[in-house]
Amino acid sequence: MSSACGSDIEKIRPAQGPEAEKLTAYFNAPRAETLIIDRAGRLQSSDNWNPYVPGNATGWGFGQFSDPLALLNYGTGQIENWMAESITPNQDFTVWTVRLRPGITWHDGTPFTATDIVFSVQLQIKHETLGQHFAYKEWVRSVEKIDDLTVVYHLNKPNVRFKLERFSDNLCGVDVFVPKHVWERVADPVMFKNIDLARGLPMGTGPYLLYKVTPNETIWVRHDGWWATKTGLKKLPEPKKIIIAFAGTEEIRLATGIDNDFDTMDDITLGAFEALTTRNPAWIAFQKEKPYVWPDPCARNLSINNAREPSNDRDMRWMLSDVMDRRQIIDIAYEGTSVMGPYPWPLYPALQRFTDLIPPEIIARLSQPRLDKAAETLKTKGYVKTGRYWTRDGKELGLEIQVVEGITELERIADVYGEQLQRFGINAVKVKLEGGTWGENLATGNYETQSGWQLCG
Repeated sequence: MSSACGSDIEKIRPAQGPEAEKLTAYFNAPRAETLIIDRAGRLQSSDNWNPYVPGNATGWGFGQFSDPLALLNYGTGQIENWMAESITPNQDFTVWTVRLRPGITWHDGTPFTATDIVFSVQLQIKHETLGQHFAYKEWVRSVEKIDDLTVVYHLNKPNVRFKLERFSDNLCGVDVFVPKHVWERVADPVMFKNIDLARGLPMGTGPYLLYKVTPNETIWVRHDGWWATKTGLKKLPEPKKIIIAFAGTEEIRLATGIDNDFDTMDDITLGAFEALTTRNPAWIAFQKEKPYVWPDPCARNLSINNAREPSNDRDMRWMLSDVMDRRQIIDIAYEGTSVMGPYPWPLYPALQRFTDLIPPEIIARLSQPRLDKAAETLKTKGYVKTGRYWTRDGKELGLEIQVVEGITELERIADVYGEQLQRFGINAVKVKLEGGTWGENLATGNYETQSGWQLCG
């Protein structure tokens, strides 16, 4: 499969080195040996594979070229060790010890050791704009290498969730580790883009190598020297090639899926899904009946920038919630293929005991809009409504909602909620952004509100 449209940036792995012949063969693998994954938007940052900076490209294959220390099984709620042989706390959860499996290697054959972990953590602590800097500053007092396979994290305060929060690969990476033998020679890790296919960058420990990248696709070829296979932990994955691709509009993507040129599809409407399954019965969903889907671990939400007026006022944030008709958003934006919940987690069996603890009055408050309460709040804050919009001191009340262009559900949520706000008297405006810009705005606070999925984990 080739890109659906031309590219202004294209990088391809040169045919050189001891693995070149096999990698080239895998790049030319037939359709039966290729997994093709649909993406709803273009890859804006195709030239930036630095995992520690906002707006990077790692969402287009991070799980292919990298391995986590552990994996959270969302179905069972269990954390399963991966690169880590064990992750254990002391009695009061202020010290966590990570023991690595022997035999882990980077793609170039260099051993992955405790040195890489310590280097990666200290790099982020040193640079405020990199990765998990603020999380580390809050929680980690120091990190030390005991031996090549053992790392100890000393925390500033107890944290029983440290294994989950830091090591369990919550949707493609919380703690990302980089090869010290490469990055220690980087003059400016903030500006470093980590993309040089001739040098094997981006370099990871996973079962695939990045072979080609454009703004419309990434192509990954299997790395048969994967450490997990050599050590007997896992078999090699079956696909010799993985393509992650943006084909165009939903209509083009739908036609591509009908023609069997996608194996999975991302973020399509109910109407498109029904057309897909009608015209190509080989396509199936997780469930036979509505809502068809497996619940996503990231609750969809409206992120509000508390640092900006008037949203720095708690009452004004509740006012935005009181205007929201969540049931209508599900019925219109999702065509009934979602569920409503007053909690920042999905309806997984492992989390049901927490769902059961939610007070009924909270559920009731969020289940229906409370327009009278919202109007009362605005009046107490000095707003009046004499025309279409609420105003104060002659200035109308508005709200900007940023969305990722091409992500259908986020745009639809913003459309429905924006109309609710307009009817109530708030001049809501949807602003569509490229994914990288949207992510950078979130990281830097350059937004008023965002329609998104920031409640992952």
